Amino acid sequence: MFRSVAKLVAFAVVRCSISRPSARPMDRVPLTAIETLMSSQSEQSPPPTSGQPAPNLALVRTDLANERTLLAYGRSALMLVATGVSLVEFLDVSFSFVLMGWGLIAAGAIVGVIGMYRFASLKRRLNAVREG
Repeated sequence: MFRSVAKLVAFAVVRCSISRPSARPMDRVPLTAIETLMSSQSEQSPPPTSGQPAPNLALVRTDLANERTLLAYGRSALMLVATGVSLVEFLDVSFSFVLMGWGLIAAGAIVGVIGMYRFASLKRRLNAVREG
């Protein structure tokens, strides 16, 4: 079993070194179809503008990252609350499990509130930068 895995790894290493002989293959090979599309569009003339300024892509990326972070906070809060409810409802054999369950429920609520606060504060700052 170990020999077959070692052969597979060795084959993959040799195959990658043959297909990418340079030290920096990312300079030459587009990673995705989007990059290929973007490079072909950059060679064309820019599209006509409709009078509106182009969006600042850094702000757009930050806004999207802020939304992803809010979803991560929500996912973590939900996990903590669900674990706490499971301990309270299904493992009520001792007081320590019930106490730990209520602590996890409270921690989940706190994590959710912190996530919403951080999302709202960054959203306000981004809107202030866009307007100003």
